[in-house]
Amino acid sequence: MSAIQRTTSTSVDNYEQVINNYLTKEFNLSPQAFNPELLKNGTHEQQQEQLQIWAQGPSSLYIRWIPDELASQEEATAFFNNFGKVSRADIVPKTDPSKKSPGHMAFIHFEYWYNTTLPEMFVSSYPQPVDVNFNTRNRYGTLKTFTLKACVNTRPVAQVEFNGPQMVDMMNNLEIRVKAELETLKAELEFTRNSLAMSREALSASQSLVDYQEKFIKSMYAAAIEREQIQEAQADIEREQIQEAQAAKEAGNNYFREKDYILAVESYCRAISLCIGNDKNQESLAMTAVQREAAI
Repeated sequence: MSAIQRTTSTSVDNYEQVINNYLTKEFNLSPQAFNPELLKNGTHEQQQEQLQIWAQGPSSLYIRWIPDELASQEEATAFFNNFGKVSRADIVPKTDPSKKSPGHMAFIHFEYWYNTTLPEMFVSSYPQPVDVNFNTRNRYGTLKTFTLKACVNTRPVAQVEFNGPQMVDMMNNLEIRVKAELETLKAELEFTRNSLAMSREALSASQSLVDYQEKFIKSMYAAAIEREQIQEAQADIEREQIQEAQAAKEAGNNYFREKDYILAVESYCRAISLCIGNDKNQESLAMTAVQREAAI
């Protein structure tokens, strides 16, 4: 091997070592880092080896559901600090369209455990979860106990805000939630559209009724005006008839005094004909009839 080849090979090895040292320091990874893929898909020996690496830390737990009392990073960190040094608590909303409030799941990341008993419990139980009791009190002071189903988290990357698989889970959950909310919004929009259509129909019917009532009122008003005009015309005719009847009566009286009885009778008959059918002229009609009889 030439000097150049040896130098190049040494340089590549140094770069890889530098990168490895950087990743180990930056992400707190041990030289024998936990490999979730081997834990999930490796041989039995590889799985047991990975579980032991996981137990030595850094380690992560996956809790499929947590109560609202633990659904914050501060509360979850405070509780799980009882078992080991918590570096981060990831609280992820669960999505279940069939439930109004599906709750949250959690990923708890430990720098180390206070003793080996608890991680060994998770190792021996894997892949089944371990029951962890969480005790709290409600606002009335009554003790409440929640059983948390915790198991080895096969998808952590220590000291990283969110690792790839967790981000995929979160995006899937977000997609499901957004779709459910969109369906709800579509249903509400359809209901609003139907309500608006019904309101428009009701408004149209109301407007038709208003138009009919307006036409009816106008026709009634026109009929009343017409009746009033007819009554005024009839009153004018009756006044004219009364005046003509009075004039004919006076003429008959004059003829009677002059003893021109024929003209007197004609005048009285005209006055009577003008008074027939007019209730206001009944008294004058009777008097004129008497005078006519006298003239005859």
